[in-house]
Amino acid sequence: MELVDEIIRLGQNSPTPIADLLRKCLVLSYTLNNEVLRTWCENELNGYKGASDVPQYRKVTVVSRGNFVRDDGATMRDQPLQTSVLEKKHRALASEVPLLQPIASYANVESKPDALLALEWPPDMTVHYQSAFFPYHTLRKAWNVIPPSAVIGMLDAVRTRILLFALELRKELGEVGDNPSNLPVDQINKTVVANIFGGTNYFGPANQTVVQIGSITVNQNDLESLANALQTLGISATETKQLSEAIKADTDPDGKPTLGARTISWIKSIGTTVGKEGLKVSVEVAKTLATKWLMQSLGLPT
Repeated sequence: MELVDEIIRLGQNSPTPIADLLRKCLVLSYTLNNEVLRTWCENELNGYKGASDVPQYRKVTVVSRGNFVRDDGATMRDQPLQTSVLEKKHRALASEVPLLQPIASYANVESKPDALLALEWPPDMTVHYQSAFFPYHTLRKAWNVIPPSAVIGMLDAVRTRILLFALELRKELGEVGDNPSNLPVDQINKTVVANIFGGTNYFGPANQTVVQIGSITVNQNDLESLANALQTLGISATETKQLSEAIKADTDPDGKPTLGARTISWIKSIGTTVGKEGLKVSVEVAKTLATKWLMQSLGLPT
């Protein structure tokens, strides 16, 4: 297939703008009539709506820095900020940043690897922690420093994923006489997911958005993060509340939560609820993930 061969050729050519390569893939998605590939290309070209939609390769580790004013008016600028000072619910905001913008907006970083990339903290968060870091100093401005190397790595990751997908598709097309219509939809979906997304991925029911959940972790004794993780499986707030009640009922005499009979019973009942509004995921996979997150929440080894 000529278009696939062209994508392979361009994917090996670093000077080819990544946005141009993605537009070729967008055309291919219509040729293959594949919603998963189409949605991914559109998200990369137009930007992602929110952090929950961003693939793992677009999440970069950052360092937070800030400017302070001392009580006597002296200033202290560009100081590193310790995330351990922050509440658990805010630590991720100061340690990891999702790159939401269209991929073309990051392309110039490759030619300016020494450029300073920064993302300011929300004003409310800065005010909340204005007295938290240094005695007699007020935090006036805080921001996350995004390493240019991380952005360059993200761009290269997208290029490599496209190339791997095209190479695998080229192989599969050779087995069906170079006719895309002879490739089952499920087979194309698996090729897209395996080569472009990697990790543990599932398809959302509305627009075939691929969500990566293999890297989700739950904080110990944090029911909110547990509920958020379970929500990705389509488990409702009502069902999560039932789990919370089961955990309390299974607490041992010393007040420590355990993986007791009621909690285990809740896990076994997942098959009747999973996937109603959330992701298309098998019952067994849902049970495995829910058990893993529950163990993390209880502080038990997984």
